[in-house]
Amino acid sequence: MKTKNLPLILAVAMIMWVGIVIILAIVSQKIIHRFGPLPEQPVEFSHTVHVNQLGLECLYCHSSAEKSIHATIPSSSLCLDCHEGVDMDIPEVKKMLAIIEEKGEIDWERVYEVKDHVYFSHRVHTVIAKIECQECHGPVEHMTVAIRASGGSSDRGFMEMGWCVTCHERRGAPRECITCHK
Repeated sequence: MKTKNLPLILAVAMIMWVGIVIILAIVSQKIIHRFGPLPEQPVEFSHTVHVNQLGLECLYCHSSAEKSIHATIPSSSLCLDCHEGVDMDIPEVKKMLAIIEEKGEIDWERVYEVKDHVYFSHRVHTVIAKIECQECHGPVEHMTVAIRASGGSSDRGFMEMGWCVTCHERRGAPRECITCHK
């Protein structure tokens, strides 16, 4: 390769790189717009660390998902079971402990929500239909902060009916209105 072509090759490579960055920025904005704004959490809880590095299952923290309508957000006491005296030098752990000391509980913001007239049971979906958490919530085990990865949503984070109906059709699940609407 001739060295006189090197500046041209570098310029083309730089333009391509900038183009890729711009495309990724546009796509990410559309994803965020499509699924609604992300709630700001009081503590950056890393699912990646807890699931991939520590090997925790979804049900360890969201134990009600197989027993109840709601998957529930874990109580602060569950966090303290592991973190009391462990990883005390990590800034987010310090932040978490300070919030628990001040308020008793962490006020997590919901990431997914259904409208009041909708009946949705985590138990029905996880135990009876045997749907993996990731099918609705996306690859949470690879998320440093939980985001709305599927289900569509309005700007308030509500699941969209069309997304649910498509899944019911694909799985042969009931589609009568009374199945999901109160």
